[in-house]
Amino acid sequence: MKSLPPGSEGLPLFGETLAFARDPFQFFAERAERHGPVFRTSLLGRKTICLSGPEAFDCSTRGELFQRQDASPASWQELLTKDAVPFLDGDAHRIRKRILLQAVGPKALPNFLPTLVQLVDAALARAGGREVAFVDEAADLAFRVTETLFAAGDPESPTTEIRQAFDAFTQGVFAPAVPLPFSKYSGARRAAALLKRRFLERIAMRRAQPSNDVLSGLLQAEFEGVRLSDDEAAAETLHFFSQPTLVSPPSSLTFYSPSPSTAKSGSPRRRRWLRCWPDAIRRWMTSQRWCIAVASRARFVGCTL
Repeated sequence: MKSLPPGSEGLPLFGETLAFARDPFQFFAERAERHGPVFRTSLLGRKTICLSGPEAFDCSTRGELFQRQDASPASWQELLTKDAVPFLDGDAHRIRKRILLQAVGPKALPNFLPTLVQLVDAALARAGGREVAFVDEAADLAFRVTETLFAAGDPESPTTEIRQAFDAFTQGVFAPAVPLPFSKYSGARRAAALLKRRFLERIAMRRAQPSNDVLSGLLQAEFEGVRLSDDEAAAETLHFFSQPTLVSPPSSLTFYSPSPSTAKSGSPRRRRWLRCWPDAIRRWMTSQRWCIAVASRARFVGCTL
């Protein structure tokens, strides 16, 4: 343990998951202040090295050093499906990212403006000049925007079933992966299955009747001759829906594991890239036993692709 960064692995089995689940971003902030930008913990049943800060995030996204595949907790991979962009590497990740950026990139944004204006005007009309709880109203507006643009929802009538399923999904994402019928994790699994079914229905509708929304752009996008299948589009739609839970301002949380190509001692590539890491974790990089969680503190952070 002397070669590892400072920190604590918490309780047996649970680690520090409970503190992390209560407030993931406060969890990182407190421990980064206590231990520095590099510390160790145990999250969701996995020993984890945590890096905090924009420099760490920038370095960790380089495929030469880290890989996404099988790095995230198994429960996340099950809920979001392994075919979503956060779990892909290499050409598969590069192509998928380009497809997603076609759907949500700068050229596509003007298509969404009329819908956004409509939704904001409707929110102001519902307020009617009365005093409202800003956080609740903002959360409601955010969900309406997400469902309308990403899941072909009706801007005037959000789907209660999808909203309830989304709430159950978010409650179980950070819960212990206990497969009992009454557990929050099992509730999240049921919610994810329902969301995927509804998304597949919306995908079939948008293939027949495209519109100016993200889902239509996602289905029409193509890169190097590749287009998304219905299942892939459903996986990415759920990924977009999960962004407020797994990746949200002012922090971005992503799991990686050491890339096999850089875990070989003495590799020139390994020596070059390891210059951006503190000495405390250089020896750790030769081990495959730890995963890595990166929290990027920034003014604005969008979807992590």
